[in-house]
This record gives sequence, C-alpha cells and structure tokens, in this order.
Amino acid sequence: MIELERTKELAKKYKMNLREVNDKAGLGRNSIYNWKNQRPGIDALNAVADVLHTSADYLSGKTNNPSPSPKGDETGGISIDGEVPYFYHGYTIPEDYLNIVRQLMERDIKKDLLNDMTTADQNKQKLIDWLLAYAKKRDIMVELVEVNPTYPSISLKNYRFAVINTNWHHQEEVPFSIGHEIGHIMLTNGEVDSRQYITFTEQNSEESPADIFSIKLIYNYSCKMGDCFEDPGLFMQAYGIPNRVADATKEIFKRAA
Repeated sequence: MIELERTKELAKKYKMNLREVNDKAGLGRNSIYNWKNQRPGIDALNAVADVLHTSADYLSGKTNNPSPSPKGDETGGISIDGEVPYFYHGYTIPEDYLNIVRQLMERDIKKDLLNDMTTADQNKQKLIDWLLAYAKKRDIMVELVEVNPTYPSISLKNYRFAVINTNWHHQEEVPFSIGHEIGHIMLTNGEVDSRQYITFTEQNSEESPADIFSIKLIYNYSCKMGDCFEDPGLFMQAYGIPNRVADATKEIFKRAA
C-alpha cells in the first residue's frame, strides 16, 4: 500500500523507525504494520501525517507534494512561528529563508501600526525616537517600561541609566519625562553648563534645572523639525509640556525673543 511506502520514506528522512512513528501517532500496538494489506482510516492517517510533518493526502497518494496541509490560525493564515519544517515542491525551506520572511513581516506589521496611529501619536513617537537617539549618542541608557500609571520615571545618575514609565497617567508628557531624566544625568555629571539651566521658580533646586533642560531640548527638536513656536502655550500643547512648568516655559521664550 502506498500509505505504508510513503510513511517509510518520510520516517527514514526524520530518522525514525515505523514503531516510533506508530507510537508517536498514538496508534494501537504495531497498527502501522497492518497498512501493508489494509488501508488505514483517515484518523490514523492524519495522526501519522502530523508526526511526519506531511499531509494525509500525500501519504495516500492524492498529491505528490509532501508539504503539510495548511493549518491556519483563527484568521485562516498559516503560522511560521513554530519549528515545524515547511516544504516547497518537496524541498525543505531553510530556517534562514523563514527568518527573512519573519523579518519582512515584522517590518510590515510595524508599518501598519504606524499607519493606524493618529498624527499626534506619530509626532509623539518621532520625538521619543529622537530623544532616545540623543541619549544613546551620549552613552545614556534609557529603559522604557509599563508600570503603574502613578509611578514617575527615574534616573540613576551615576550609572547613566534612566527608567521611563510609558504608562504614565499623562501620556502626552512621556517625551518630556525622557528629556527630564536625561537632563538629570547630564547636569549631575557636568556635561552641560548648568548656568544655562538656572531656576526660574521656587521649585526644588534639583528638579527645576532638569525641567528647563527638557523644555529647551524639546524646543530645539521642534525647531529642527521646522516647527518653531512663538507662543509658549501652543508649544506646550503641541509637545506635552506639563502645566507645572508653564512659568519656566514662558521665561525661556521671553529670554529667547
């Protein structure tokens, strides 16, 4: 019977004997040997096909393509996330080829996600990416995490490490928080002239310079993007600058005028 012959061929390919195939398929003891004189039932054939990464149609001679029948996910697609071998015209598709497909799909998925974002969300993400690149150029590690929305972002200044809560309850302020923590690190280590970040308010002397650093950093970014504002209120609204630094923002604009 062709079912037994093709089972033998594939078993040899996967370095198994018939007994191993029989047992892995959950068939009765030595059932597979009966295929020599008796055609197997569809359930047994499907079970053996699963073990040998092929289809029941191939084992029964209905097709000469040994590739497994597509087993779709809930969307009807074929998953290539697992380690099951795939075939094309009888040839095994190398893992390197599958990785190329996965990488291309990841790129397209990210592109689709970006297309689904609003313009405001896209602008926010571009600013975050720019801030992360700014930090990386200065050997500052920034870790983005999602934790309790009331947990503020923090920085370990001596370790040049910042942890940013992207789940902050004021989502629009996340880029400002990144700039703020970068400011803490650079000001503490004397990498910028602290005189440029003098306190404009009575706020905590350590926090205020970091606020001003972030405002100026984001303002510089906005100008690089051809988005120079003359109205500090519009700038704050466009870039998620918190209201608590409204006075400092106005003073920066006043001094820059």
